[in-house]
Amino acid sequence: MESDQLKADIFKRVAEVNFEHLEFVLPKFKLEKHPKGSLLLKENQVSRKIYFICKGHVQVLYYADDLSIWTRSLLSDNQWCCSLESFIYGQPSSEEIVCLSDITAFSIDRDDFDQLRSLIPEFGEAFQNIVTELYLETNNRIQFVLSRSAKERIKWLYSNKIEYVKNYSSLLLASYLHLNKDVFGRLRPVILREMETIKK
Repeated sequence: MESDQLKADIFKRVAEVNFEHLEFVLPKFKLEKHPKGSLLLKENQVSRKIYFICKGHVQVLYYADDLSIWTRSLLSDNQWCCSLESFIYGQPSSEEIVCLSDITAFSIDRDDFDQLRSLIPEFGEAFQNIVTELYLETNNRIQFVLSRSAKERIKWLYSNKIEYVKNYSSLLLASYLHLNKDVFGRLRPVILREMETIKK
């Protein structure tokens, strides 16, 4: 069941789970199902929910000044998702969250999130860890893009994120690496040949 995935994640984050607390926490999460192509969050909308993805693939993206699309995150099963800055500060989001497939997810809204944090200290700590993870993921992505060459990014992708290669289009992969699709298309076969040569 989908709720078992959510329970497992909570158990992982909390050293000693009080089952009475757990019975209070779980109903605050609402099971949602969204079809491929739907938006969990629109640009300029205030993010009021955090999602725990049970099944499916989600893209967090933003639009550059020239209206090109850049991918901030690609998320799937057993990962948390939201537009963090918008959620924390209540400001309109500069990002969109798009369903790349049919998804099943649990959501918790900001009011319930804050209530649980204040009423149950151990879950407050767990949720703070979730927020911290989302922040670090965003910060690490920015540092990665700024510090690596195009070739290094592609090599990293094929060395560390082969599941992305299997599940996502070349256009989406280029967007994730913050590369022009033509640059990605030109360099990818070169990098793959180099990697194959190293293996031999």
